[in-house]
Amino acid sequence: MASTKTGSLGRTGVVASDCMQVIPRIDGESGSSYSYRVLYYNILMLYMPPGSWIRESAIAQKLGLSRTPVHEAVALLNDRHLVDVAPQSATHVSCIDISMLRQGCFLRSSIEPLVFKQVAGSISNEYRTALSKNLEAQREIPAGNRPEDEYLYLDNIFHRLVYQAAGKDFIWEQLRRASAPYDRVRYMGLLFGYDHPSIEDHEFLFRYLTLGGIPDEEVLDLIHAHLARYVSFFDRLATDFPEYFVFDEEQPDPISSEEPMSLIV
Repeated sequence: MASTKTGSLGRTGVVASDCMQVIPRIDGESGSSYSYRVLYYNILMLYMPPGSWIRESAIAQKLGLSRTPVHEAVALLNDRHLVDVAPQSATHVSCIDISMLRQGCFLRSSIEPLVFKQVAGSISNEYRTALSKNLEAQREIPAGNRPEDEYLYLDNIFHRLVYQAAGKDFIWEQLRRASAPYDRVRYMGLLFGYDHPSIEDHEFLFRYLTLGGIPDEEVLDLIHAHLARYVSFFDRLATDFPEYFVFDEEQPDPISSEEPMSLIV
């Protein structure tokens, strides 16, 4: 029997292009890549909230592009479950599917400890330097307007560098595709004050990567806790913003157990 979805599938009435933040285009960047990057940023950062209407022509005009690259970007976002495209109907920013959120976190929590273990104690000087600079940038994030933007950007780069050091670039890209709902919830926790930027976990992991010698169990526990930080605030988030989520009645409630690891499997 098909599962029953519960939660708000209504639309916010917000036109995405009206609240979209335009970010600079990179030299040599194609129109479709630029469109995707702008839309992804706006969806992740909640400038375009779940349920908002996406009008490709209006977005193209605001970006100074034809409609074709915007249409291509929307197709990619649909593939990542970030937008809902209904044939012969309107396109909207998708609500966050809780089942996909759980699966994305489970996937990263299963793979990431193996990636860290592979390079621990033997990471190259090139990546050691890059990670050190990344940590320094995290320490220097200025307090002010939406510092979470910079923190999440640097957080993702930190983890991507580790995958690159392990020669797992392709796996990182696939994980990013699968964990978009997870990224949205992580940011919402920071934006709404349920969670706060912290670099202590990254500093611990940096020591592990550069020196090794830390018991695998301790590292595994930290990585799981780091990736599942959303568990500590998800119940409040879902209660305060139920219209942003879609719940599957056939899946266990992601906040129903006191055991943290049960929330990501």
